[in-house]
Amino acid sequence: MRLLERDDAGKIRLTEDLLNDNIPPYAILSHTWGREEVVFAELKDGSGESKAGYAKIKFCGDQAQLDGLKYFWVDTCCIDKSNNTELQEAINSMFRWYRHAAKCYVYLTDVSTRTPDDQSSWGPAFQGSRWFTRGWTLQELIAPKSIEFFSKESMRLGDRNTLEEHIHNVTGVPIETLRGGPLSNVSVSDRMAWIGKRNTTREEDKAYSLLGIFNVFMPLIYGEGEESAFRRLQEEISKPSKSKQTYDEVETRCLADLRSTDPREDKKRIEDSKGGLLRDTYRWVLDNAEFQQWRDGKDDRLLWIKGDPGKGKTMLLCGIIDELKNESTAGMPRQAKRGYEADEHSMGSGSRDDSDHPSPAKRLKLPTRDDHPSPNHPEPSGTATHRRLTQTLHHQDGHSTVASSERWSDSLLSYFFCQATDSRINHATAVLRGLIYLLILQQPTLVSHVRKKYDDAGKTLFEDTNTWFALSGIFRSILQDPSLKTTYLIIDALDECIGDLPRLLKFIVEMSSMFPRVKWIVSSRNWPDIEKGLNAATRKVRLCLESNEASVSEAVTAYVRFKVHRLAERNEYEPDAQDAVQSYLSENAHGTFLWVALVCHELADISGWEVEEVLTVFPPGLDALYTRMINQICTSRNSQLRKDILAAVSVVRRPITLDELPSLVDMPLRCSGSDKVLAEIVGLCGSFLTLRERVISFVHQSAKDFLVQNASQEIFPSGLQDTHHSIFSRSLRVMTSMLRRDIYSLRAPGYPINHVKQPKPDPIAAVRYACVYWVDHLHDWQSSDNAKHPDVFQDGGTIDNFLRQHYLHWLEALSLCRSMSQGILSMAKLERLLQQRTIASQLPSIIRDMRRFVLYCGWVVENYPLQVYASALVFSPARSITRGIFKHEERRWITAEPVVENDWNACTQTLEGHNGYISSVAFSPDSKLVASGSCDKTVKIWDAATGSCTQTLEGHSDSVNSVMFLPDSKLVASVSDDKSVKIWDAATGSCTQTLKGHSGPISSITFSPNLKLMASRSYMTVEIWDVAMGSCMQMLEGHSSLVYSVMFSPDSKLMASGSYDKTIKIWDVATGSCTQTLKGHNSSVNSIVFSPDLTLVASGSDNETMKIWDVATGSCTQTLVRYARSVTFSPDSKLVVSGSYKTIKIWDVATGLCTQTLEGHSDFISSVMFSPDSKLMASGSHDKTVKIWDVAMGSYTQTLEGHSDSVWSVTFSPDLKLMASGSEDKTVNIWDVATGSYMQMLKGHNGSVYSVTFSPDSKLVASGSEDQTIKIWDVATGSYMQMLKGHNGSIYSVTFSPDLKLVASGSDDKTIKIWDVAMGSCTQTLKGHNSDIYSIMFSPDSKLVVSGLDKETVKIWDVAMGSCTQTLEGHNGSIYSVAFSPDSKLMASRSDDETVKIWDMVTGSCTQTLKGHNGSIYSVAFSPDSKLVASRSYDKTIKIWDAVTGTCTQMLKGHSSDVAFLKLFTSWSGDAKIYQLYGISLDCRWITRGSENWLWLPPGCRPECSTTAASMVAIGCTSGRVLIMTFPIDN
Repeated sequence: MRLLERDDAGKIRLTEDLLNDNIPPYAILSHTWGREEVVFAELKDGSGESKAGYAKIKFCGDQAQLDGLKYFWVDTCCIDKSNNTELQEAINSMFRWYRHAAKCYVYLTDVSTRTPDDQSSWGPAFQGSRWFTRGWTLQELIAPKSIEFFSKESMRLGDRNTLEEHIHNVTGVPIETLRGGPLSNVSVSDRMAWIGKRNTTREEDKAYSLLGIFNVFMPLIYGEGEESAFRRLQEEISKPSKSKQTYDEVETRCLADLRSTDPREDKKRIEDSKGGLLRDTYRWVLDNAEFQQWRDGKDDRLLWIKGDPGKGKTMLLCGIIDELKNESTAGMPRQAKRGYEADEHSMGSGSRDDSDHPSPAKRLKLPTRDDHPSPNHPEPSGTATHRRLTQTLHHQDGHSTVASSERWSDSLLSYFFCQATDSRINHATAVLRGLIYLLILQQPTLVSHVRKKYDDAGKTLFEDTNTWFALSGIFRSILQDPSLKTTYLIIDALDECIGDLPRLLKFIVEMSSMFPRVKWIVSSRNWPDIEKGLNAATRKVRLCLESNEASVSEAVTAYVRFKVHRLAERNEYEPDAQDAVQSYLSENAHGTFLWVALVCHELADISGWEVEEVLTVFPPGLDALYTRMINQICTSRNSQLRKDILAAVSVVRRPITLDELPSLVDMPLRCSGSDKVLAEIVGLCGSFLTLRERVISFVHQSAKDFLVQNASQEIFPSGLQDTHHSIFSRSLRVMTSMLRRDIYSLRAPGYPINHVKQPKPDPIAAVRYACVYWVDHLHDWQSSDNAKHPDVFQDGGTIDNFLRQHYLHWLEALSLCRSMSQGILSMAKLERLLQQRTIASQLPSIIRDMRRFVLYCGWVVENYPLQVYASALVFSPARSITRGIFKHEERRWITAEPVVENDWNACTQTLEGHNGYISSVAFSPDSKLVASGSCDKTVKIWDAATGSCTQTLEGHSDSVNSVMFLPDSKLVASVSDDKSVKIWDAATGSCTQTLKGHSGPISSITFSPNLKLMASRSYMTVEIWDVAMGSCMQMLEGHSSLVYSVMFSPDSKLMASGSYDKTIKIWDVATGSCTQTLKGHNSSVNSIVFSPDLTLVASGSDNETMKIWDVATGSCTQTLVRYARSVTFSPDSKLVVSGSYKTIKIWDVATGLCTQTLEGHSDFISSVMFSPDSKLMASGSHDKTVKIWDVAMGSYTQTLEGHSDSVWSVTFSPDLKLMASGSEDKTVNIWDVATGSYMQMLKGHNGSVYSVTFSPDSKLVASGSEDQTIKIWDVATGSYMQMLKGHNGSIYSVTFSPDLKLVASGSDDKTIKIWDVAMGSCTQTLKGHNSDIYSIMFSPDSKLVVSGLDKETVKIWDVAMGSCTQTLEGHNGSIYSVAFSPDSKLMASRSDDETVKIWDMVTGSCTQTLKGHNGSIYSVAFSPDSKLVASRSYDKTIKIWDAVTGTCTQMLKGHSSDVAFLKLFTSWSGDAKIYQLYGISLDCRWITRGSENWLWLPPGCRPECSTTAASMVAIGCTSGRVLIMTFPIDN
């Protein structure tokens, strides 16, 4: 999709093509076409501005700007209709594009008005508008979320809601559908009827315009006629398909996946667990001065309620939620309110009222409908959608009805309850998920903000390591939504958010300051860290419960009254006993609700006649009460078991499940498999623990704090460390007994993690905790005396045995647990732990190798679990200890591995994710993060330890040229060709500042070390900015050409700039004057950097030289040749690193000697940088990867035999014993297929070898070269027999004739030559092409040559005559391959127009056009008897066709990836059989086996060229490597 962008000057231009996950909010135009519409080419070249249709485009852009939208879309000019493939995709995507638009404007050229409020003046014209008669406008009416109608004077007439009666009367579309109701509620026949009275210019479009309305995809075949088009449409509608889901179904699934918890249910559970919510316990807050200040103040958007444990903060917020909720229903009709109250009753959140008090609406004084004029706060149009979504989810969740109150509500209310003991709701990501979930239930149109990312990522959007960053961006876009109503957000118990609390606090502060329509309430204990985090909020209100002691005490007294009344009814108290209990509790509660609740829980089982006698055993104060509870446990039967459980639950990193409990604690025999028994044992732990949905947690955070701080002697008699060791050792034992290969029975090696469904029962349920946290418990134990456990770190000890037997099984399990990043950190922690010890064993070496192994393969195993036994082993170094230990796993499915390096190199990680070359990389000053900028317009933030992408920063509209961290590591700056500088928050991903002012693209950015100044470069100027003010202070001019690089000196006083004019200039920052001009480079200066000690400057040039300059004298002290596209100094100024084509070199500044050479990139290196501690180095390359290098590893020398530069061609010999490769290094190599080893190098060419081919008998090799010659080589001796000269350009294709007598060659001189192999003479020169010739082939009988592949025409040449006998035309796209029938009478061609054509070689006529694939066709083949044709397509199907009749006789479905190379054989009986062999996937990331991804190819092993034959695959890489692999055919 491409959009239109309107700049500040009103100029309209097209964006580049945008991917689905990178489309900004946009408006969309709906209209009827006129005579002078502006088409794609005219808008692009500017010639369309004079046409009448341009007025509509300008209207859409102007209106979008008024609505705060920068981008918009108009069908006339945003689709290149000359491109058939693009047009097909656009028509099939149209409904979705209209659905995802933020605004849709209907421009009615035949409706005129000057007074839009007077419908009588334009109503008849509106109902008679041509817009309602056109076919394509039907989906444009139904799909958008928000649609507004405008007259030809651009005056707003109304929207779909206000005009729904008129629209319904004209179109017949039900009002429920116009309001957003699901299309699935309308029958197929009724939807078909909508198009009946509408017209289209082309008759087929009447059917095609319904594609989105029926949610089907089908190819467009103009010329087939209306009847045929509707017949195909009906067939598509009727097809049963599990994968075809309506938009509404996807939307519902999106919300179901978003829902990690329903905060409404959490609220109900909390209230039920505490006996219900009493208004008298919270009503005091409504009259509180601080609360009223927050409520009434326009700028007071954040209220912080704080207090000690047990003071009733949670129930206080439950009460406030009810008051806000009740207020929102105050103005609704009685019937609706009755339904709402019924629903709330079913939810169990009705409040108890013990006395009369003012209505909630009057008491709260919150905004009502009368406070908001309707033009500024229109009623949302999604009520029907809301009803659908909430009904669906309520039925899923077991609720009987859905509240319809939001239809009349003018505000939204969303809330979340954190609980540290519940892993579902104790982290920042869960908070955002819960808040977003409730907001969407109330205003369903907000789901579009989630769908933008969900449609691409699916459920993993809410589960992977980047979830926080994705959700924070979604949440921000929701709060920015212009249709968002006044919103109240409430978060309880911030102190119990144990995951990413600082990040959440920062987010709350930032959001509360940005959006005036949003008010926040948060609660927590009196924690200094939380206070510090919230202090950044400029306008907040504090409400301290300790400062309101009297009010809280009254609330507690009311709570005591209620609880005792319940006890008296249950246990039949006498009045005197009831009074005594109530008096004791009131006198000793000291304003603490939790104390009252715990005591009443204990009293519940005590009879009324004895209650007065036992009251005094409950001491006042929480700690005293907890002491009594632990004493009871210590003197009870099974006390050791209870204490062991409490000890384990106290130290685990997250709450554990009933399944996990026996893995961590010794349980009695015959109880581990029984949930009932396990639950009973947990119940023996007094009131400390609670069990909910099989998860064990503390009843309150204060209970855990008491056990750890005050009861450690009872619970941890041998110390906390001993409990950690117990959990560690038990974890290893249970993993050893349960983990195994393919534990989920996925079978397929390339099975993706996002398709994995947890089996029932889950075979890893008991070991999930152990898998993730065993190293953490080892670490927490290891600092203590380990004399009792001497074998832990020894050879043959517990760790050594586990890793040798189950390391790969463990990595597989981590992937299934979605915890691979935690596993990478665990191995790093384990390695550091062993480094701190003196251990005389092999274990440190094993762990060091295993850490490198998981760093190398972590990404692929995280996403494809079973690749840990495949790609991870095959491509790890030959001498890797891990590979050696698990060699038996590798041999199970590959018969001949590729030749790989012997040892690990200095590259520890390769980070993939950008869709374009990487222009810049930067370490954060704390070395924890890496930032990368790319031409794909994004900045990515990476975790340097795990390699995971933590943020993708989107906002630039053009290539990002440079990135840089600010000194605090919290902010990232980026510059772009879009002429802007953006400052980003690295934690949240939000753009905090955009600096504009450059007149052209900005190529580089740098901050002064004191953080006060920023320099950016554009064209021939350098601008210095004041960071605080955001203003440009100085513009430095003096270079005579483009400035490529700028850099501040470490003391911020000087600045250096490098330019295309071949000079470096040193500038005085204070005065802006040029103090020195350094000359000496012979080409443009691309990179420049100061040494940290201020004495030197290093510069890298376009001619790949690096120079070292003395800053004081301006003299050049060193010139280092051949390696200098990008340069940087080490922090100690002793080393300088340079990046060039594929190679990085590290130099000693003093001697000028190269100390290290790092290889691994496959293209130019654009950026290099040391980490501040000098231990790591990051590099970014045009190969779209970022690599992190361990500097201490030293030089890495390539030990593989083969080519020294890119491989351009590879081919197998017909007997499959040999392989030949041609390279940029001017050589041809011959390889032994069986061993994968290099046999001989054929030298003789003076230029790159672009094409190699074997003769049919495998004895000769022909090679075509850049040196304009073909050489024919004897494979046995390695000598060349013939050198064929005659072409005037590079030779891109050579091939032998089947009879061995001829060679044909194609060249960029636009000719084909036919050569006699024996004589070495040119027998024919075939002329007629107008472009380079990249592909040629002989017919089976050697009489014909085909050329012109990858064009829309193919030429057939008679070899004997040298004449072109046929030019085959007819495809609507490029022809990428052809296949002759074995009898040479027919030829099949395949094209990107999704068709196969059969040609008669005698007449040149097209005898059949084979249609039916829904994607580009990638291979075509004849059967040996020439009767059948097979085709494979991007639509993941193979079709078998009758070559004579053109009918499809068989279709093979079910492929999960592109189908590998296939051959079609026919047995004597005529039955077709398909043999699917090994091949390369379209994205070049996989070796495929039939329909399955089989072996993932790491970045350095991906093909520049490849060839397959049967079970063999050969790959030529840009690095010069050649990989040959053989696989078994029989699985």
